[in-house]
Amino acid sequence: MKKRKSIQWVVIISVVLSLLLAACSGGGSEGTTTKDQKQSPNLTAPGAFPIVEKLEEISMYTPKISWITDWDNNVATKWLEKKTNIKLKFTLGPEAADEGKQKLNLMLASGSELPDVFLKSGLSTDQIATYGEQGLFLPLNDYIKKDGVNIKKLTEKYPNLLKQITAPDGNIYALPMVSECMHCMYAQRFWINKKWLTATNMKMPETPDELYNVLKAFQKGTDLNGNKKQDEIPLISTTNGWNGDLTGFLMNPFVASTGKGYGWLYMDNNKIKASYMQDGWRDGLKYLKKLYDEKLLDQEAFSLKVDQAKVLIGGPDGNRVGAFADGALSSLIQIDTPGARDEFVVVPPLKGSNGKRITPWYEPFGAPSYVITKSADNPGAAFRLGDALAVDYSHDLEWRNFFYGQEGATWVKPEKGVKGLNGEQALWKQTFQWGSPTNQFWASVGILYAAADDKGTLAVSNDGSFNQEQILWNAAVNDYKQYGASIIPPPIFYKKDEAEAIAEPKTQLTNYVEKSIMEFITGKKDIDKDWDAYKKDIEKLGYDKYLSTMQKAYDRQYK
Repeated sequence: MKKRKSIQWVVIISVVLSLLLAACSGGGSEGTTTKDQKQSPNLTAPGAFPIVEKLEEISMYTPKISWITDWDNNVATKWLEKKTNIKLKFTLGPEAADEGKQKLNLMLASGSELPDVFLKSGLSTDQIATYGEQGLFLPLNDYIKKDGVNIKKLTEKYPNLLKQITAPDGNIYALPMVSECMHCMYAQRFWINKKWLTATNMKMPETPDELYNVLKAFQKGTDLNGNKKQDEIPLISTTNGWNGDLTGFLMNPFVASTGKGYGWLYMDNNKIKASYMQDGWRDGLKYLKKLYDEKLLDQEAFSLKVDQAKVLIGGPDGNRVGAFADGALSSLIQIDTPGARDEFVVVPPLKGSNGKRITPWYEPFGAPSYVITKSADNPGAAFRLGDALAVDYSHDLEWRNFFYGQEGATWVKPEKGVKGLNGEQALWKQTFQWGSPTNQFWASVGILYAAADDKGTLAVSNDGSFNQEQILWNAAVNDYKQYGASIIPPPIFYKKDEAEAIAEPKTQLTNYVEKSIMEFITGKKDIDKDWDAYKKDIEKLGYDKYLSTMQKAYDRQYK
């Protein structure tokens, strides 16, 4: 009897030690081991279709899109199910972002009734890191190494991609979405009225001083818009445009600036710096103040909204505007009718005092988009499905049918000789009006990799008619790409204490800097006399701790 009990205890102790050893062996930068990472006998070879031999079901949570009329019986859904042999069961979250966040928070807090996959659900990097470490989300490190096909192709093209999606504990809890939207990569654009340039006999400006002279000519010009009123506004700026803030494009000749959207932070030899603490920032403010003082810059620049700007450009008095910064014409102009849309051309980056031009290159970062949860019965199949969605479909018409709808229903093949945005033979012409009710595809939800040639191979009209896609593509390729600078800080995963440490200073600094920009330009503060006090105020708001915390997290993730 005693001997039998001894044997039982030996077995129990052996099992416990085995579990402890297994747990200890999972740490480190290679990521931890998760359940069912052994190859399921139902899985086919990596990259092969169908993904599973016998039919399996995967549940998927994704936000609702009002104009997608049916997900379960969607044409794209049925095609994907047949190709992969995986039955998809959708749970649709709220379409409104705020409601979606509340829904996610409730689901994560309960930890129960999770879907197998969260697809572009709105999960933040902090949530992914936190709940991944708690075990709600599965590490994908081993899956990427053993079963990844499309994701590996992306990591070869973008060597930092895996670093971008690696949580502080060394694990990767989400497959990324990578977009090579050409005009998005060079979105800090500036537009000028070519009609007014001609009327005032001015050439395209290449420096801040030349731009000043052009704006001055616009101001002195006689009824440039032909409405029999002297109501022209040389330069406007909006507070809610796309890269439309004053301290983006117009600041770069003086100091590298990524604009308000990136907190005016930029990279310099792997160091995170703030534009607003550099001497060049002060020089840029002086330039902007000069424009404001001489009424070359709209006096409502610090309160003007996009909808109000559209009235200035396309109201009953015609176009009253000479220039503005924004990523797209359509932000401020009604482009569906002739008129103002045809008057503006893009201005290349302005030269600084050193003769150099720069524009931020918005490198295609990996946005965590496809998360597999602990509820997945076959995580290997779920991973393979996500890897399939990262295919380069730009030259693959079969997958284009999935992502954009069936040929003939939402797009057609162009005739021979029709050019795409990239100047080569076009592969597709869209016939679907985006936003119209359809059950042909999933909008852009399923896309985990959008190559530049996705848009590059899109057919454009050869008759010279207005085409914003072509205008933006040409601007990026011909006027901005050659000056692109990799200065935008990449995505950073923060530990919980780090995220808490930077949250309040980030908000306070953004608010203070934005307020100070207005006060310096409008004259409420003196740029020279109050500059030192301004920098001290920034330091009091926790600037040093804010930057050092970000730098520490950056070094851990990217060095």
